[in-house]
Amino acid sequence: MSPPSRAARLYRALLRLFPGEFRADFGSEMEEVFASERGDARRGGRPALARLWLRTAWDALRVGPAQHLALLRRDGAYALRGLRRRPGFAAAIVATLALGFGVNAAMFGVLDATVLAPLAYRDAERLVVVWERDETGAASNTSWATYRDVAERSRSLASLAAIANGWASLAGGEAPELLFGLRVTHSFFDVFAVRPLVGRGFLAAEDRPAGERVVVLGHGLWRRRFGGDPAVVGRTVELSGRPVRVVGVLPAEFATTFTEALYDEEFDYLVPLRYDAVTESACRTCRHIVAVGRLRPGVTQGAAAAEVESVLAGLAREHPHDYPAAGGVLRPLREQVVAGARPGLLALWAAVGCLLLIATANVASLLLARTAERREELAIRAALGAGRARLFRQLLTESLVLAGAGAAAGVLLAAFVLRAALAAVPFPVPRLEEAALGARVLLFAAGASLLVGLAVTLVPAAHLLWRGLPAVVESGERASAGAARQRLRGVFVTAEV
Repeated sequence: MSPPSRAARLYRALLRLFPGEFRADFGSEMEEVFASERGDARRGGRPALARLWLRTAWDALRVGPAQHLALLRRDGAYALRGLRRRPGFAAAIVATLALGFGVNAAMFGVLDATVLAPLAYRDAERLVVVWERDETGAASNTSWATYRDVAERSRSLASLAAIANGWASLAGGEAPELLFGLRVTHSFFDVFAVRPLVGRGFLAAEDRPAGERVVVLGHGLWRRRFGGDPAVVGRTVELSGRPVRVVGVLPAEFATTFTEALYDEEFDYLVPLRYDAVTESACRTCRHIVAVGRLRPGVTQGAAAAEVESVLAGLAREHPHDYPAAGGVLRPLREQVVAGARPGLLALWAAVGCLLLIATANVASLLLARTAERREELAIRAALGAGRARLFRQLLTESLVLAGAGAAAGVLLAAFVLRAALAAVPFPVPRLEEAALGARVLLFAAGASLLVGLAVTLVPAAHLLWRGLPAVVESGERASAGAARQRLRGVFVTAEV
């Protein structure tokens, strides 16, 4: 089929959705254009086809939307009048949909905050974790010696930081306090693109065994133990019996998400790692380091992963007794953070998604019965000139009104469901406290209401409109229609079970 013929068929199909006056005025004019277009196509011409598509789009935007809005207002008013005559029927549908939308909106809020939303770091999509492979080939911690070699040989990583955890007691105050902290290389601040709120980060000279003992306080510890006093920078505090000088304070917005995922703890402080090649804990088989890096601009994660694999394979060839398996693993930090929680959250969302499907099936069954009661009304409207597309649009408008009301009630319910979900999730979930009913959740609820409205319209519309409306008022057709409805309800019940 030629492009003009395909264009004509598509245009005529779309034109049926417009009011009759528009079809009559605009359709004959466009048929002339199509005839001219077919002639141009036979002669190998293309410019007229492009003009046709542009003209069609322009006239649809110029004429169609205003008339469609008028029809939508009229259909919406008619739908509301019909629902007011059946308040119990409308309330049952809205309540059913509100339950389905409510739990799904709440679950999407959890999933959005924990799995879908980017990490709260600058250019977070460029943050990656570099792992070695253990004897089974799985990703595992690396060593300081391996970290140093990867940092020197990689061209894909703009910076790479080594991170290890530790505990320390903070003296002073009413009683000593046990703190969880990180020992990091001075490149930590470059990798996470973070500037201390007060003071500075670590210097390269401080990240050596003989360097000065310094500490950067987490924002929570700074507020809790030092009252948020900026003059704490420069003071000496005692960590595990050793004096250390405070050189900086992290900002409140610096998230500790990655340490919660890696160590199940929120860190209170940072101190320099202070390793070199002769440090006992820096041996090549001392695998207690987590290496977090930042990709160079323009470097893809696939290219960086291939390079890391190659570098680690080369190190295994150079030191065959120190590596149980050749090669390395590079993963996005975001994937590493959510890896443990994603399967459980997706399973929970699948479960509440089934609840929405059950609610949709129940509503479709109710609307099927309701539409069957209106078959004479619809048949009379068809006899008076209403086409199938026009009647379908009326049924769709009524369904969308119900779905929209159900979604609005569901969002209100989701606020309460979300609180319960935050307390009831049976496994640790990073960033769970960030879950909220934000704009993305509202967009999800709106999109789901449109899909549900369309879905619950298709069954009654297909059952009546496509069977031939004038015939459904006949007694024999009524009997067969009743049997068909019973079969459809049986399908719904089976699907719900």
